Amino acid sequence: MAEQTETLLPDGYAPADFRRNLKLYLVSFAIQALTGGFSPLGIIGVNLMLNLHAPSWMAVLPSIATASIGYLPVVLMGWLLRPGTSKKKIYAVLCIPLYGLLMVLGLALCLGGSESFLLAMLLFLMLAFAMFVGMIVLPFWDIYYRAFPESRRGRVLGLQGSLTSIVGIIAAPLVAWMISTKSPLAFPGNYGVGLIFGCVGGWVSVVLLVLLKDLVHQPVDPVAVPRRSFRQFVGDLAGIVRRDRVYVRFLSGAIVAGMISSVGILMLVFAKKMRGVEDNHVALFVAIGPYIGIPASMLFGWLSDRIGAKRVCSIASLLVLGGIVLCPLLYGIWQVIPLTLIGFGGVIYGFVLVAILNHAPPGRNQDYLSVYYLASVIPGLAPMGLVRLMDAKPVVALAILGCLAMVSAAMFFVSSGRAWQKRPAETAQGDPSSPATPP
Repeated sequence: MAEQTETLLPDGYAPADFRRNLKLYLVSFAIQALTGGFSPLGIIGVNLMLNLHAPSWMAVLPSIATASIGYLPVVLMGWLLRPGTSKKKIYAVLCIPLYGLLMVLGLALCLGGSESFLLAMLLFLMLAFAMFVGMIVLPFWDIYYRAFPESRRGRVLGLQGSLTSIVGIIAAPLVAWMISTKSPLAFPGNYGVGLIFGCVGGWVSVVLLVLLKDLVHQPVDPVAVPRRSFRQFVGDLAGIVRRDRVYVRFLSGAIVAGMISSVGILMLVFAKKMRGVEDNHVALFVAIGPYIGIPASMLFGWLSDRIGAKRVCSIASLLVLGGIVLCPLLYGIWQVIPLTLIGFGGVIYGFVLVAILNHAPPGRNQDYLSVYYLASVIPGLAPMGLVRLMDAKPVVALAILGCLAMVSAAMFFVSSGRAWQKRPAETAQGDPSSPATPP
């Protein structure tokens, strides 16, 4: 019995089960990285709409909607889902129409049509896609929470990012080639083919995620968990805000960071319109991104398990600030430097969620996540005003973005305590809404 105990992970779980889950998880995301380079909610989607001569506000609307009103379905699912129960089946069912929208969008681009028709269809389907993305958030992170113990979550996220970047070394040149002027496929069919590949890869990756084994079992009997009324659900969320002061301080920094969640999209619009960036430059940025992402993801994952996910978010915010400062100073191909620095902001979202999962008492992770997403709905609309300001007064818009990045970095760091990710046993077993660490 003593020998068996020695082989367990610090959290008390068998290494063999952890390795199996890790392999399935990483293969799933490798497939997504290989086939998902044409995500309609990223830089490629914005570039597509700009090439169809969409106004700036329309080009960034789907991405902004995902980080604002797209959070409302997350809160709705937080109410409808029973706390502490497995969400694998729900995740799989929701992903069928989610990736099906990519198929429809890809076929529409392949068939072609007038620019106004394609823009209208793109906008509708991309907004619907954003809504479904919101609906799968809680089921996905419940799968992640159950599959990996607390001592390994930051590292797993770092490995995921690194593997995604490694696979991106293969996929990114293909994506760059397909959107460049040398592509053998006519525009917009080249984008359509990429979205169809993304649909097929997405469905395969979902199957692998559903096969993950639950290692962390929340101490909740599904039969004993009654469905909450909406008033009870809101009351539970309000109780977290009233009692958990540590979480509220962290939440403030996360909300400010959410206001610059689309900064990469805004900077691309600025670079294309005012700094001479062309499609071939965007293709180069897509191609070199993985080479930077591999060491960065490994480093951030390693740091997360040592200094805390929250301080990793602070470092990423500072890198975004550096990119914002450099963006107006460089022209043409040199915009790759600030756009790369700004790209580090993409890690903030994932490590914010890891910090929340580690902080939430057992059985309450979906409530804590619901508070975060509900609080982020209105601030997430900030980029919509900033993109209009970017067209009218770009210097003012850049100054505001820089200030937000600086404030978020400071708030993340100042509100991080020594015991942020380590909850005392007596707190975890007591009031589920009590502070996880001393204020």
